[in-house]
Amino acid sequence: MITRGLEILGIAISKSIRSLRINRVRFLQVENEALVIKRRSLWCWLPIQIGSLVFRFRHPRIEVLTNRRWMDWEAVIQQSYLNQAIEIRGREITQKAISGKPLLELLRNPNHPSQQKLEWLQRGAAELDKLHQTRIEWQGKETALSHGDASVSNLIVDPNTNQARWFDFDLRHDLTVSEGERRADDLRAFVFTSIACCNLEIEMVIAAIGRGYESPQIWNGLLRQISTAQFYWDSFHRSQIERTGRPIRSTVVMRSCVAIMQNFIRRNWPE
Repeated sequence: MITRGLEILGIAISKSIRSLRINRVRFLQVENEALVIKRRSLWCWLPIQIGSLVFRFRHPRIEVLTNRRWMDWEAVIQQSYLNQAIEIRGREITQKAISGKPLLELLRNPNHPSQQKLEWLQRGAAELDKLHQTRIEWQGKETALSHGDASVSNLIVDPNTNQARWFDFDLRHDLTVSEGERRADDLRAFVFTSIACCNLEIEMVIAAIGRGYESPQIWNGLLRQISTAQFYWDSFHRSQIERTGRPIRSTVVMRSCVAIMQNFIRRNWPE
């Protein structure tokens, strides 16, 4: 009973932290340019501390960035990944708005055909690969970029052009963790949240993502991650794949998803 209670509590905490919006966002039209302005909420210091404490004990470790570190991190990412500068003024960040809608919203819309959703998943996976190929300079060291929370809610897709862009870099992997492990964790997050938010067969979702993200090294790294006992106790993983609000359901979906992923990886990219 105690283990069961801790399991439910861990999932609830992780879902709460992931669903919190610690930044206030507003949009502004200046002449012909759409801008987005982000500002940290004054009350966010407590969830930041709680989140950093909770995610410190998962693998790979994740950090919820404080205001100043978040601004500095966003500036580096915008320049390196999106090739655009941002303006930092006080507690606000101003940057160009990305056209499109969150992939989460598109996948949940029953009016979009399944084939279109699979194409968006493939495009999002290809964009994740592009993000992972981005090299950044941070505190005097060069490293590969990873997202930290590569969920479908943090990917913008333009349905008219199929262009995709990742955003919302409030969470960051511990940069002392290897590049391969961080990339595999991003890939897992994208797979899990894709499965959780759309009524498509798990095999179809994984296959579409596999067509967009074609790195055998990272898929096999993911295979090693999901094959460990520790993987199943990670409440962050469980919260990302949850569909119904019941932890027991997330366990069933996770085990089914992992089994399909293992077969898919071994079949397509045998080591």
